[in-house]
Amino acid sequence: MEDWERYRRIPREKIEKDRDSRNMVFHAMLVAIQSAIDIATDINQKIAHRIFFKQCLKYSFHARFRRKGTSTTGNV
Repeated sequence: MEDWERYRRIPREKIEKDRDSRNMVFHAMLVAIQSAIDIATDINQKIAHRIFFKQCLKYSFHARFRRKGTSTTGNV
């Protein structure tokens, strides 16, 4: 975050003209974007894992009762 605060003080004209300044800012942007993607991917994987786990439990529960010859909804 300190880098972002420092880069905010660099005038736009300097960033447009000075290649080193531009690359410095672009690298910080790249790192920030990649971090956001990594966080979103991690959240997505955790959600997908929970859904998969719940589906496995649901299937196991229903399969267990079907093997015993009983219904999960009562005597049907």
